[in-house]
Amino acid sequence: MKRRLSMVLLAVILSIFFLQNTTFAANDTSLIGPIGSTQGSGDGKLFDDSKIEQMEKDKENASLTDGIMLGFILSLFKTVHISSLPTLIFGNPYGDSGTLNYGIFSQGEMDKIINPLIGLLTGLYGLILTAAIMVSSAKFGLKAYSPQAKADFWTDINMWVLSAFFMGSFWLIFKVMMSLNLALVSSLYDTLQGTGVDTNGVSLIASAGSFNIGNAIVYLAEFGLTLYLNVIYIARKVIIIFLVVLSPFAAYSLIFPKTRAFFGTWMKELAGNIFLQSIHAITIFVFAELSSMAGGGAANFFAIIYKLGLLIMFIPITGMISRWLNLGDSSSKLGQTATMMGAGSVAGAMMLAKGAGNMMGGRRSGASALGQTSLGGSSSPGVPGPGVDMGSDAGMTALSMAAKGGSGWHKFKSIAGKFGAGAGGAMGVTLGPAGVAVGAKLGSSAVTTTMQGARNVSAGLANTTRTVKAALYPEGIKKAYQSASGEGSGFVSNMKALGSMGKENFSNMWNNLGERRKFMGNMGESVGSMVGAAGIGQQVGHMLSGASRGRIQAASEMYGGMNDMQLPDLAKKYAGMNATWEQSNSGSAFYVQTPTGKQRISNYGAADPTLKRGEIRAADYKFPGHNEKYERQPNGSYRLPVPASQNIPGPMGAQNINAGPIGLPGGSTENLARTSGTYIRGQDGSRYEDNRVDAGKLNPASYFSHNIKGADRRDWSDKGADLLSRKTQSNTQYSPPANKMKSLNSMANQASHEKERVKNKIVL
Repeated sequence: MKRRLSMVLLAVILSIFFLQNTTFAANDTSLIGPIGSTQGSGDGKLFDDSKIEQMEKDKENASLTDGIMLGFILSLFKTVHISSLPTLIFGNPYGDSGTLNYGIFSQGEMDKIINPLIGLLTGLYGLILTAAIMVSSAKFGLKAYSPQAKADFWTDINMWVLSAFFMGSFWLIFKVMMSLNLALVSSLYDTLQGTGVDTNGVSLIASAGSFNIGNAIVYLAEFGLTLYLNVIYIARKVIIIFLVVLSPFAAYSLIFPKTRAFFGTWMKELAGNIFLQSIHAITIFVFAELSSMAGGGAANFFAIIYKLGLLIMFIPITGMISRWLNLGDSSSKLGQTATMMGAGSVAGAMMLAKGAGNMMGGRRSGASALGQTSLGGSSSPGVPGPGVDMGSDAGMTALSMAAKGGSGWHKFKSIAGKFGAGAGGAMGVTLGPAGVAVGAKLGSSAVTTTMQGARNVSAGLANTTRTVKAALYPEGIKKAYQSASGEGSGFVSNMKALGSMGKENFSNMWNNLGERRKFMGNMGESVGSMVGAAGIGQQVGHMLSGASRGRIQAASEMYGGMNDMQLPDLAKKYAGMNATWEQSNSGSAFYVQTPTGKQRISNYGAADPTLKRGEIRAADYKFPGHNEKYERQPNGSYRLPVPASQNIPGPMGAQNINAGPIGLPGGSTENLARTSGTYIRGQDGSRYEDNRVDAGKLNPASYFSHNIKGADRRDWSDKGADLLSRKTQSNTQYSPPANKMKSLNSMANQASHEKERVKNKIVL
């Protein structure tokens, strides 16, 4: 009989409360009792229009240095529009309570977020409850003879009834809690009004006089507290929405013995977030009464210090009350700290979400934090060393360095960052020591980031303009205009000629694959530096050029390529000739001096952005002669092999009388020997040794190995460039000459070699 009565009662409760739950939220969402107005005078902003006007006048009347600092602080106040403390606490920060659902939710939030999710989870609740009843009944049927099984079964029935009752009456419970909170806040507001105390009496900004450097610290302190509470109240509404949506989970937790602790946690967090406004109202009520007793006026120094002390104590006092009422999360150090900071409800909601995840399936394994891996290599860009590919043109150049700034800029930025740290620390003084530290860090970062961002944009725009101008007019616009101007020609015709010249120069540059890649890389680096991504922008530019390093090396010299020549091929072509490795702040490459002038024989490589404009770092090299090959010595140097006929006997064995030219240790190969260290060469030809760079760590082969058969040395920009140019790549491919032409070239090379050897004049 008792079992039947319980089942019937459970069915009745389920039917009544399920129907009531689905209709209650849509029909009756007003709070209990009349809604009183707690909105004070003014527009509710921390800085109203009259206060901003007064601060503008005070800034204009200040000295130059003070005016700059006050202007920075005033721009912050004008940018961030926040509600004052009375508006947040005694008013409704979310709007008019009479038009909001339950005094907090807008109609859109109810229709688009809360009602759909509640309806979905409520239907799921019915399925879970039915399954729980069936499972529990089956277990009881198997152990009906056990007294413990009977006790557990009746306990489950009681919890099913309680769960159904909660699920059905949730909106009524929520309405009562919201109504109690607003009633308490309204009562405290009416009491203050009845005693003639201004709700904004604790504000330092409202009672401050002129806006100067001294008062700016006070302004920043109250601004920091008010900004923090504005964020807290925004988070409060969001968390309450999530807690309301999670109400079916709280009902689920009552069904199963292992999850019933979740219900208590959920209820505590809901109450903590709802009555957070009441705790703040009690605190500000006491502070407003104390402030009225301390006096006022801009000249009352004691009143200013007293109010500042009250504002500093606001967060600790509210956190202490939350801990007394056990409305904050105390299960972890983070929760205890957040509670003392007045944000215990936020930390508690985070722990609640973790508990809900555990209830729905526990912690899932396999999750791991992502870490960043530092790349090895030299710390200085463009300097030969272990792990540095000097043959790669993807790296920092003078364009990135212009955006980054030099030592003078960084010193100036550091000084400005300290000022920002002081302002941020003043904003966080009302939030305790942690608030001061966080505020100082954020203030310093905000100032330095803003300054660096402005420099990045300005330098990026300037570098983009210079890159385009250099492509159109390599010798400069002034010289180009002078050469385009004809005698007796007018301005219009001169401009047309100038435009035609620029078009022709750009076309020539674009048809040269090496120069095209460099131009697009510079454009990408300039644009990328505007957002602090110069390296990525440079590689994107290389990719969009359609000219990979492998394509340039395999292309014909008619298109700026290297005729598909490796170092052994170049050693034959330039046998016995001197070569030079040259590096500037925009790139590096190998060059030879031919009868027609200096010629680049390699792809562009790494730049050294620390080099000054016009400064060239160089190192001398030498190719072996015809049919000669350098041999590596034990000390790492290279020299020509000595014929046996030139060896003579001696007391220590055979000695050679002519060791041949010897290359310096390191930085040499069997096809190219280094004959000097690095030196700086000026535009006037003067030179001095450069001890900053060890040329022995430079690998010349890295400049010529981009097209090795069977080895893919491409990076992602090269692969993208090859993909974009897959249809036109064959047009620029180098084609070896016919056999007849090969014979003629071989004869010419042999004659040239004989000329050098016997010093006879040979007419070709």
